[in-house]
Amino acid sequence: MLLLALPLNHVRTTAEPDRLAAHASAVLDDPQARDALADEATTRIANRVAGDSGMTHRAARAAVAPRVERLVASERFAAAWNEGVRVAATRLLDPSAPYVAVTVSDLSGLASAAGRPFPGVIERSLRRAGPIALIHVDRTPEQQRGLETLEWLNGLSVPLLIVGVVALLLALVVSRDRRRTLIAIGAALVVVSLLLIGLQAAVHAAVLDVADPGRARDVTAIVWDELMGGFRTRNLIVLGLGALLIVGAIAARPRAGRSPGGRSRGRR
Repeated sequence: MLLLALPLNHVRTTAEPDRLAAHASAVLDDPQARDALADEATTRIANRVAGDSGMTHRAARAAVAPRVERLVASERFAAAWNEGVRVAATRLLDPSAPYVAVTVSDLSGLASAAGRPFPGVIERSLRRAGPIALIHVDRTPEQQRGLETLEWLNGLSVPLLIVGVVALLLALVVSRDRRRTLIAIGAALVVVSLLLIGLQAAVHAAVLDVADPGRARDVTAIVWDELMGGFRTRNLIVLGLGALLIVGAIAARPRAGRSPGGRSRGRR
């Protein structure tokens, strides 16, 4: 039960809007991730401006790029980015949502506040465009069905975790040999944590393997470490707890030849 409950509980808590926004803020603090977001934002803004103002995409990108770099590094953008991620998080685990997007409003106003306003034609185009999606991910029907299953499983994460802990405590209470039971519980915790650590490493390698080489892979690693770092730490804590139970139970083994009162037994 713990083998299923621990990862499901991590997914459930990580996807909470406030917590996901905090993770997004931490990712934005990394220079590589910030540069990647600035590049994606430049592309999306240039696409919108070129289609609306009559500028070529190349000219729009050249005018937008240096201002977006300054914009993305500003504190006001960080606040707008966090709010966009918080809103997107409400749709993240919603299987009925056909897409997930992180949008930011009033980019022209944010750029002005950052000290590098957009040229007039671009500013007017952005004001007409309204909120712009800096990240947009469409979902396939297969992904939506998978999310329905995940949503159902997420509802079981807390009950499974509670039942697993209660089962371990009951096993200890009704056991006739609590020392052996403690060793068995510790061994179970060690095995579960090692399996989850190995599974996490395998999924991490698979995710990086499908990412494009270069900056995309580096940013993927940054995002993975931010989102999954807590899960890794939790597994290490479970591993340490299991090892501590085993060592403690072994150390509590009565010494041969000693009486309960602590005096050696001998023949008279």
